[in-house]
Amino acid sequence: MVEDLKINTVLGNVTREIVEPVEGQSNFKELDAAVYAAREHDLKLVILLFGAFKNGNTTLTIGALGMSSYAPLWVKTNNKRFPRAKIRNTKGILKSSNVLSLFDDATREADARTYVAMMSHLKEIDEDHSTVIMVQVENEPGLLGDSRDRCHAAGKACEEDMPDEVVSFFRDD
Repeated sequence: MVEDLKINTVLGNVTREIVEPVEGQSNFKELDAAVYAAREHDLKLVILLFGAFKNGNTTLTIGALGMSSYAPLWVKTNNKRFPRAKIRNTKGILKSSNVLSLFDDATREADARTYVAMMSHLKEIDEDHSTVIMVQVENEPGLLGDSRDRCHAAGKACEEDMPDEVVSFFRDD
């Protein structure tokens, strides 16, 4: 059907929970299938990588665990290593949300390792073909119930001065 429509580029999605179901063990089976199928049909492929912060405002329940995002289960189930954003409920009480905190180094580092592994793998299987023409990281944080993460690190960041480079950028016309 794509060929009949004379389409030359398609989107394919990749989620962290699929490419790294076990920490440190990459699984590129589905990614490879998409790349090879696109190549077989003479199509270019744009990959959307759904990372830890995509759809942070959506709740997914697995058993008794409320969680969000496309992060792998080993991230979703380890609240200590990968802390959740803190929000104030309607009564003003601070509580943990089901969304990973943007202010946590371990979460960002794990997301980055997955990205680097995937990009290295793509170079390995596609460097000579250029089937994949773009990778778009789909990290869109969101919270329901409050305007921002209220963890200690977030509060500290809110109190810091804006970096000079940012201030200069917005002052220059």
